[in-house]
Amino acid sequence: MRRQTSPEEEALEELRRLKARAPSGKKKRTPWVRYTAVVLLAVVCIGGAELAACRFFAPALYEELMEPVRETAHQTAQTAGRALEAVCRAGNAAAKKAGVQAVCADCFSKGGAGGEEMAKLVTEIADASNKTLQFAYDLNDSLEDKITAVAKRIYGADGVTFAPKAKKALAALNQSPAAKLPVCIAKTQYSLSDNAALTGRPVGFTVTVRDAVFRAGAGFTVAMAGDILLMPGLPVEPNAQKMTINNSGVIRGLF
Repeated sequence: MRRQTSPEEEALEELRRLKARAPSGKKKRTPWVRYTAVVLLAVVCIGGAELAACRFFAPALYEELMEPVRETAHQTAQTAGRALEAVCRAGNAAAKKAGVQAVCADCFSKGGAGGEEMAKLVTEIADASNKTLQFAYDLNDSLEDKITAVAKRIYGADGVTFAPKAKKALAALNQSPAAKLPVCIAKTQYSLSDNAALTGRPVGFTVTVRDAVFRAGAGFTVAMAGDILLMPGLPVEPNAQKMTINNSGVIRGLF
């Protein structure tokens, strides 16, 4: 009789299988992971006839995209569903002009079915991918250089200012194994800057890093930018260890 495995054991076994069949490569952050696609999420919020669209394309396309979106949304937004369809059409047209593929996913109202088209597109792109991922920084760079590279190359910042507390923490971490690992920047979700009031994709800003901590379990250094609170860590015994699911799909152990 075969012993029933726990979800944790199954997850570990899947991890071993991924490592075993992954291609080798020195450029990868985790050598056993093969990067095949990048998914950029563009969140659209609809309230009545008013439309707020995130700046999810290149800045040069933003104004060109927004005008037809506003016009179409106001003309057809008698219901939230029709407004979403209008935004999707305008967004897809702008994406096509930019040379990228895009689909609308409405998992909020349609559940899993609302994301099937997106899942199929991502699968197709990943299966056909033969490109090499270009990282924002080299793992041999100092932690300060890694943080600066993300801020300038990804966020569009003019530079980074490190507070005294952050300088002290990073100086110590640069002398530890953390120096050769990636960085994660904790900041506001409302802006690419560290200032929540500068919504969207502002220009002409500087990111201020006030502190930094090493998360050994996750394998990266967290740089705290601006006024941000970190999520609490897991307890000694995570609740996930008490969760189970049987062959009928019944989950037990949830809150």
